[in-house]
Amino acid sequence: MSFPSRPGSRRFRLPSGSLLRVGAPMMLAVVGGSFALSMFTDVGIQQKDKRRKFYRSESELGLDHERKRSSLQEELEKTVGKIDLEHWEMKRVERRQDAYEQV
Repeated sequence: MSFPSRPGSRRFRLPSGSLLRVGAPMMLAVVGGSFALSMFTDVGIQQKDKRRKFYRSESELGLDHERKRSSLQEELEKTVGKIDLEHWEMKRVERRQDAYEQV
């Protein structure tokens, strides 16, 4: 292992202008990439907005204006009203044959 006789030789000296050689292109790439990505996202958002159609009223959608709004409670009462709770019988549901093997 040999040491250089002069400490300021080329081996230990940083190249002059390294910030300009390395830093400037890197900063240019970062700033340029950011600008390009923002343009691409703007174009994408504009294209999505063009594809969508916003309907402001139900008539444009073709929906019935005179429909009755029902609540969840009313729907429950209708469903329970259809079930005959007086005359029911308990029936066992048939199982598959392989269901017994898994138990």
